Amino acid sequence: MSTYHPLTEAEAIEYARHIPNLFQPEAELSSHEIGDGNLNLVFHISEQATGKSIILKQALPYAKVVGESWPLTLDRARIESEALIIEHALNPDLVPQVYAYDEALALTVMEDLSDHVIMRKGLIERNQYPLFAEHIGRFLANTLFFTSDLGKNQQEKKIQQGRFINPELCKITEDLIFDDPYRDADTNNIEAHIRDAAEQLWTDSALHLEVPSCAINF
Repeated sequence: MSTYHPLTEAEAIEYARHIPNLFQPEAELSSHEIGDGNLNLVFHISEQATGKSIILKQALPYAKVVGESWPLTLDRARIESEALIIEHALNPDLVPQVYAYDEALALTVMEDLSDHVIMRKGLIERNQYPLFAEHIGRFLANTLFFTSDLGKNQQEKKIQQGRFINPELCKITEDLIFDDPYRDADTNNIEAHIRDAAEQLWTDSALHLEVPSCAINF
C-alpha cells in the first residue's frame, strides 16, 4: 500500500501507467503539473500517439501559498472525489468522470477537460454561452433534488451528510471571509496606505451585525 507523499511528475507517469484500462504498459506518456491553486497538485498525463489523456489531482497537506505552517486535512480529496462521482451519476454529460480514487495518496484520477475553456476566461473574452442556463439549471435540479430528503432515502441521506462534512475547510473560509477582515487578526497583511480603512472595518458595529447573516446564507 502506498504511503502519502507529494508525487513528482515522473511518479505521476508511473502511477498513470498502472491504472487498469487506461494506457498500455509500453505507452510513451508525458506529464505536466498544471495546478494554479493553493491546495492541490494537478498532473496532466497524456499519450501523444493516441491523444488519450487524464488528470491526476492530489491534495496537499498544507496550503501552497503559505507552506507546511498551514496544515490541511487530506480527507477533502475523498469528499471531492465522492461528490464528483455522485454528481456524474446524476448528470453524466455535465460532470467529469472519476476513474479512480487512491485514499492513501489523496489522489483522484479523472477525465481530462483541458480542452475546455474556463468560463471566467471565456466571459472576459466576451464569449456567449447560450446553453449555460439550461445546463446549470439541470445540474442544480438533479443534484439538489436527488440528494435531498425528497429524492433520497432519508437514512441514506443522513449517512451521506456525515461523510461530506468538512469542519476544517469550513473554518478556513469562515475565518478568512467572515472573521479576520473585521478584526486585527495575526493573519492579516495590510499595506500601510489602506490601514486606516481596515481599522474602520474593525470598529464598524453596524457592519459586524450584518456579517453573521451573510455567513448563514453562505
